[in-house]
Amino acid sequence: MTDTPMTPDVALARLRQYGERTSTWSTATYNDGTEKALHQIAVSLAGEVERLRKGLSDAADQVAELESELGGSSARIAQLEAAVCRCFDPSHHASDCERAVVVWNGVKYNAAAWYRDAEGEWWMACGIDREGQPLMRVWNDPSNEPVPVSEVESDYGPLYRSDDGPDELRQTEAF
Repeated sequence: MTDTPMTPDVALARLRQYGERTSTWSTATYNDGTEKALHQIAVSLAGEVERLRKGLSDAADQVAELESELGGSSARIAQLEAAVCRCFDPSHHASDCERAVVVWNGVKYNAAAWYRDAEGEWWMACGIDREGQPLMRVWNDPSNEPVPVSEVESDYGPLYRSDDGPDELRQTEAF
């Protein structure tokens, strides 16, 4: 017998071998009750190891499934947080709301802020896509579809944040 510790796989293989070797023994073959007990222990331990391994495998599958669902949930959470900071009427943008921020390619996009492109068009965040990329909609054109921010920036240049928004939304102060 060696003093080096066995790996769990080697121990399981030896338990199985012992269980198989002693399974064909008749009652008269056992020297005493100890050998019969050892046979039962070996068979029982091998079965328990298999049960635990199956449980671990099932748990790993469940973790993988939950992690895949989490990706979609994170995007939906960001979308819902963005909606909290903005009324559906864009004239009531809560420009001071900093809770709904989406970071895309290292740039923070606040859901409650207006963005202006190089051509002077106003854009506002209206949601996020499945990858978590902000979707933008051009101001004063209800027929347009939301466009991913990367597409807006490739077509119109970089977007610049502005808390003011379009002139039509600003109220003039009376003196």
